[in-house]
Amino acid sequence: KPHRVAVSVIMLVVGAGVAGMSAALTLAQKGRRVFVVEKEPWVGGMTVTYEDVFPGLECASCMLEPMIDELLHHDRIEVLTGSEVIEVLGTRGNYTARVRTRARSVDLDSCIGCGVCIEACPAKQPDPQVTGVGERSAMHVPFAGVLPNVPTIDREICLRSSGSDCDACV
Repeated sequence: KPHRVAVSVIMLVVGAGVAGMSAALTLAQKGRRVFVVEKEPWVGGMTVTYEDVFPGLECASCMLEPMIDELLHHDRIEVLTGSEVIEVLGTRGNYTARVRTRARSVDLDSCIGCGVCIEACPAKQPDPQVTGVGERSAMHVPFAGVLPNVPTIDREICLRSSGSDCDACV
């Protein structure tokens, strides 16, 4: 027997790759409030990390920048980077999600992207993006063209995370 179910008008999109960004923007254009949960500290998924994309060998971050910009500045969309859904409870059309957000340790509103904190960081490791060629510090920008353009800290190699009194990036 058909029955009515109250539904929430707040939407949750898991993943801020091309599909997630498209879904979030479409929902927001339809008047919905949208939360986008992305595990990485950036939006654009793996596609945005590529230098060139088929068929025209266009710069991926250049190609996706208008969509990413709209996503990050849309008044109905809240993007939670460095986050993951840890629990979903509820019933059809009325779910509650618990989201865990890792500390970024860099203030998104205060950072101007100057790179001084990156240069000051003494903890280094080989850069996985340029295998065997270069190195990166614990405080780094994941790749050129990343949005939001704010450094992130690799806690596995950060001296402070391993018990040192290092505060060079502060």
